[in-house]
Amino acid sequence: DAYTAFDGNSYLASSLMSSYNIEIYNLQNNTLVSTLTGLTAQLYIIRHYANYSTSTDYLLATSTAKSVKVWNLKTYTECLTINNCHFGSYMYSALILFDDQNKKNYVVTSSPNDYMKLWNFEKGTFIDDIGTKNDYTYFINSWNHDKKNYIINANADSVKIYGITKKNELFGEYSGTQRTWHM
Repeated sequence: DAYTAFDGNSYLASSLMSSYNIEIYNLQNNTLVSTLTGLTAQLYIIRHYANYSTSTDYLLATSTAKSVKVWNLKTYTECLTINNCHFGSYMYSALILFDDQNKKNYVVTSSPNDYMKLWNFEKGTFIDDIGTKNDYTYFINSWNHDKKNYIINANADSVKIYGITKKNELFGEYSGTQRTWHM
């Protein structure tokens, strides 16, 4: 993942040198800034998230152990671990959702043929399921519309948009005429 942080610098977060560690490089001077550790299984995704209300950068990573770890990039310290997010064969995607309006922050995880899961960002506790158990997920993202947060669930057949306050609160569904990767 490449990102521009609140300090104005651009960084690269990579697991090329190790399957279990993330190296953070400053792209302006091509130097290694930090190595994030603590994962016990192969890394799956790495995503940067900016919390604009606190001017804090976070890095989220998932692993084949179906766990999520989040690091505070001001201090390069781990601030959240959620283990065993899903029971299926693997966890496909995850995101951080900063809800400044309601002063609540969340982690959302997804797995094939399982509900998306909503977690408390500060404590890592499970809050609720989102969507249906039949949704197959390739990618999730968030969207704020009319001061309400939604989760976008994309797969090869459709894109579904769910609210986060009710398990099956479907805002909209969009399908194409042929199977394609919706990301």
